Amino acid sequence: MARLIINNKGIATVLAISIMIFIASIAVAVIPNINNLLKQNSLSADMLKAQMAAETGAKRAIAELYQGKDGENYNWTWLGIDKHLTGNNGSLYNVSISGTSNLQGNTIPTSGTYTVTAVGKYGEKSKTVKVDVEIEKRPDTFRFVAFSPKNINITLSKVSGDIMSVNEITFLENLSGDGLYTPNKDNITNVTVLSIIPPIWLYIGEKKDSNTIFGSNSSNYPKILNLDSRFFDNAEKMNATKFLSFYQSLDPGKYEVDGNFTIIGGNAIDLSRKGNAIIHVKGNLTIGLLSRIGGFLDNLFIDDGKNFLIIVDGDVKIIGNSGLNNTTLICYGSVKIEGTTNLKGTIQARNGIVSSFATKLNYSSKAIAPFQQYASQINYGTDETFKVSNWR
Repeated sequence: MARLIINNKGIATVLAISIMIFIASIAVAVIPNINNLLKQNSLSADMLKAQMAAETGAKRAIAELYQGKDGENYNWTWLGIDKHLTGNNGSLYNVSISGTSNLQGNTIPTSGTYTVTAVGKYGEKSKTVKVDVEIEKRPDTFRFVAFSPKNINITLSKVSGDIMSVNEITFLENLSGDGLYTPNKDNITNVTVLSIIPPIWLYIGEKKDSNTIFGSNSSNYPKILNLDSRFFDNAEKMNATKFLSFYQSLDPGKYEVDGNFTIIGGNAIDLSRKGNAIIHVKGNLTIGLLSRIGGFLDNLFIDDGKNFLIIVDGDVKIIGNSGLNNTTLICYGSVKIEGTTNLKGTIQARNGIVSSFATKLNYSSKAIAPFQQYASQINYGTDETFKVSNWR
């Protein structure tokens, strides 16, 4: 009996050793494959991170090519430099842009096609993304202190900035003025008279051909188009009579007046803090008798960071030592300004502009800049002017 047990133990030992040898042989065959698989997965993860970095760089370039449409400043100093992704997880991107303009420093890209090349890197791996961006820049009518498709008549006024009419300009006995633009510069009447005090010639403005800006095809000329009604969604309603008897301070935001809006009798509307406000008047706008939008004071030389975009469906009349400070005024009717009044910003009126009797019109690019994103829509509609294509 004892001998039989010993033999069983020997058999069990041999069997165990055989099983161990079998498992070891399998491990020897499988482990290298597992290591290769893990290595491949690691390499795939590295390639994915490099791809993500490349796409991040390409999207940044597209965004910065686009943002200049809104009047912002360009800054291309980051091109050609390895940039870490936010969070600095070891991923980098390096972007170059080739095309119509050589983009460096604060260069403003001109119309044309640009190719963005973004190289993403992670560890030893890299991936490249290329994408084409087409830009069509239309001439900016918001460079003018006054613009209208119809007649502009300015008399006995002080003007700082260019003026443009697609029809006719009458510019008489004004203290100052810059360029006067009409098609072929044939429709401009300007008169110089001798000032009494002091004895100097009043500057009448230089006649200029607007075809050099917009081309000879009249269909390419800007218009003053209505914004999509959805633009005014979520606007806070304003009572048209609310501002007739006291100073009103508004928060930056979007407002709408149903009907005519009148501000008279030493009243003013201003912002409570720096920012931008849009006011849509669905009737006529009248400002008079020592009243103004943009504070009580005549802030022609002050940029306080409080800017207004005022869109008026009807006519605008500003009289009696009143005015608009830091304002972009869009009027779908006509604009009349007279009697020691002022505007700092720009005026665009569909049915003409009349300014007379000691008025002051002063162009301000800073007042207009926050609203440049709407300029193309107002002047040209919603046609595509920026297109991204051929992502590869």
